[in-house]
Amino acid sequence: MEKTLALLVTCCLLLSATALKLPDFVKKCSLKDPEFNACALKNAREALPHIVNGLKKFQIPVLDPLIVEEIRAVDGQIDMAGLNVRVEGIRNAILESIRSHPAREFCEAGWHRHTDRSNTLSVHSFDFDQKKIAAEVVVPEAHFSGRYEVKGKLLTLPLSGNGPFNSTFYHLYVKYVTTFDLTKHDDGHVYLEPKEYKVHFQPKNVKAHLGNLFNGNTVLGDIMNQFINENWREVLQELGQPTYDALGLVVHKILNNTMRVVPYKDLFDDTD
Repeated sequence: MEKTLALLVTCCLLLSATALKLPDFVKKCSLKDPEFNACALKNAREALPHIVNGLKKFQIPVLDPLIVEEIRAVDGQIDMAGLNVRVEGIRNAILESIRSHPAREFCEAGWHRHTDRSNTLSVHSFDFDQKKIAAEVVVPEAHFSGRYEVKGKLLTLPLSGNGPFNSTFYHLYVKYVTTFDLTKHDDGHVYLEPKEYKVHFQPKNVKAHLGNLFNGNTVLGDIMNQFINENWREVLQELGQPTYDALGLVVHKILNNTMRVVPYKDLFDDTD
């Protein structure tokens, strides 16, 4: 049996040490409802604007802009970090469809590419049999800014510097998959516990600028920035996955924190 997004929307609503009553704008769906996907989509669309704006009572930070203290990518010849990273554009994502999709299909066939539409989000799997959650998101423009530190080699070229950076990922596709267990805790309640996760990003285009490269050498800095923008696919191939994993960990931690305080039975209308 595959069910979909209701958990992923609900799981963002509680981040406190004690369980709280769900806000009135969060409506639950019945797992027995033959129109479960339509119910989850409708409820998710209604709840998302509240979630994006943050809910202090539930210790949910503002998600657009989202502030991430550190994103570090260490891969072979290069060590790169983003500090106090500001992420903007999440509020422009639209929940478009929610569908069942057997987990074995994306495991055997690899990542399933989303239909070529901008400004959409679809969730293709909530698989209780194989205990997997899979979500796909497309954001028209995702903006990242902050400060960076880098040293090492990029595509065999020396790279060093620290300073401000900004980048824009156009039509950014994201797929997040996590496995989970259902575990009974000491309080007698069963909780959904996310385990291993995997994340994949795929933009259609990227524009980026790193300030103060090579100790402020503007000539070398301009050359390197031009090289990065002209060869962004190769750059992401070398640096992308460690960065994606770091961003995915932020999402995964939110899911883990929430699931520790929200009993499984409270996520849907008819669970025990």
